[in-house]
Amino acid sequence: MKNLNKPPTLAVDFDDVLSDLCGHWISEYNRQYNDNLQINDVTDWDIGKFTKIGNEMYHLLVQPKFFESVLIQDSCFDVLCEMQKFFNIQIVSATHPSTYLDKSNWLARNLPFIPQTSYNCVFDKSLFRANILIDDNPKNLEFFQGEKVIFTKPWNKTAQGMYRVDNWNDIRDFLNDYLERN
Repeated sequence: MKNLNKPPTLAVDFDDVLSDLCGHWISEYNRQYNDNLQINDVTDWDIGKFTKIGNEMYHLLVQPKFFESVLIQDSCFDVLCEMQKFFNIQIVSATHPSTYLDKSNWLARNLPFIPQTSYNCVFDKSLFRANILIDDNPKNLEFFQGEKVIFTKPWNKTAQGMYRVDNWNDIRDFLNDYLERN
């Protein structure tokens, strides 16, 4: 039975859904290691496979002020600002503890209308209670109990069994449809 007084919960992944993490990460890697890696080259979740430095790639994420230059996805601000009237928006990230504060600061700068208490460090997103989860990692969606929305990236092109969106305008359409259905 639905609680008519409680809005549905929308869980949104931080990395590469809210933010353009991979774009900045690859740019930093190319700059520091004189390479020419492109985002479309990263066709697997393990980005280290595509670099000269392997898993050392993850050390770039914990460099001071790394997240200050990460851009917000196009239309993300507008869509979430609009949808906050209808959804309990929760930000979820399977983040390393050393990046939690940087991501929290990024959220305060880029999405100031979302309370900091709505930012959640969650490694097993299937345990997070929400009506909808939007993520770019198919493994995070696999056992999630609500509506599964995959945000298209080169590393998830073959994922099936979930609703696919290519950008934040597609997300707006999906969420409006969800509201009409529920």
